[in-house]
Amino acid sequence: MGAWSNLKKIFYTEKDDYVNDIEDVLENELQPDMSQTVIEVLKNEEAKLEPVSLGKKPTDADVKNYIDSNCGRMSTVQQQNKGLRREYEKVTGYLKDIELIEAMDSERKNALISVASEIVELERQQKKVRKQSKKITEANYNTMYQYEDIMNKELTSMKKKEKFQLDIKSDMRHLEGEKAGLLYEKKERYSRHAYFKTISIGLSVMIISLFIFLLIVATFSNIDMTIPFIIVIAVSGLFILYIFMGVRNNRYGMALVSRKLNRAINLLNSVKIKYINNTALLDYLYGKYSVKSADELEYIWGHYLRIRDEEEKNQADREKIDELEKELKTMLNSEGINDTNVWSSQVVAIIESREMVEVRHKLNVRRGKLREQIAYNDEMFSQSAGLLAVLMADKPEYEKLVREGVEKNKISDEFYEFLQ
Repeated sequence: MGAWSNLKKIFYTEKDDYVNDIEDVLENELQPDMSQTVIEVLKNEEAKLEPVSLGKKPTDADVKNYIDSNCGRMSTVQQQNKGLRREYEKVTGYLKDIELIEAMDSERKNALISVASEIVELERQQKKVRKQSKKITEANYNTMYQYEDIMNKELTSMKKKEKFQLDIKSDMRHLEGEKAGLLYEKKERYSRHAYFKTISIGLSVMIISLFIFLLIVATFSNIDMTIPFIIVIAVSGLFILYIFMGVRNNRYGMALVSRKLNRAINLLNSVKIKYINNTALLDYLYGKYSVKSADELEYIWGHYLRIRDEEEKNQADREKIDELEKELKTMLNSEGINDTNVWSSQVVAIIESREMVEVRHKLNVRRGKLREQIAYNDEMFSQSAGLLAVLMADKPEYEKLVREGVEKNKISDEFYEFLQ
């Protein structure tokens, strides 16, 4: 139960830090930058998730919204991790392929190098056409060649992610503004509460003083003080009614603001998780294709297609290269290489160990980024699952709602595994 207690301290208590000026929040908006890495984003204060409190007396609607928000976040990161893990396995497969190539015996390795060398020599003739263009580098060309079959799909996907990134930032700015306004209103409500407390104390002192004064006058004089007593009582009653109604309305307003604030923070947390994951995906794609935006990738892809058209004119060399590449793939298949297609674009690495080291380094960088994003998603899942676990432990009557929520979002297996 110690773990649940710690989670409860962190996530299940209400914060009393209020914003003194709404502009303080809005001045720190995230600036559009498509080339941000996920590490840079995680350092931004705006990207950090915020605690949400249900308060002392939450309504059934508050609890259901709280459960749905956490289940929704858990489902989102689980779905994202499925795709990330597939890509991670693919990159790991490339690294294993490198190990298999390096472990080949000298005779088969020399035969492979011989074929690779012929391809490189013929490719040098083709490079003359590329140099005339001077629009893209040889590295750009090799990357486009490697992913030629999927490039149109990848380019469309990158553009959609960039548009989604801008939409997410717009949503974050809107929600940050809404949250700042609600925090300001909550502060005003607390100030009004203090105001009513002050005037109630002052009114009590004044009424008591007036009654004492009237009693003294009535005791030491023959003046009838009935009417003054009635007036004081009547005025006091009006003041008391004013304070009572004011406090009552203010408490209702405070409860309403708290519910709205929790809703805004819940939405903001969900948007932040989407923002961080989308940033990480873009960062990964930019690294994979060595670009900083979809526009740059489109520019390189367009010039690559034009260069390929020119190369196709020299049909004899192109056909010879295709034959050698088929032979190279056959030899790699016989060694148990998982993906033979990628080696057509990085055939130099088969010949030169320095190039192979560079290929391995790039793959390790890609795998590291994927690992970081998977770990982040796992942490977000654990946080939301921990909040629901605390809720179930403190309020067993809500256990059925939690179980229905995880079933509906198809995360029950992962959630129950977390509870064990």
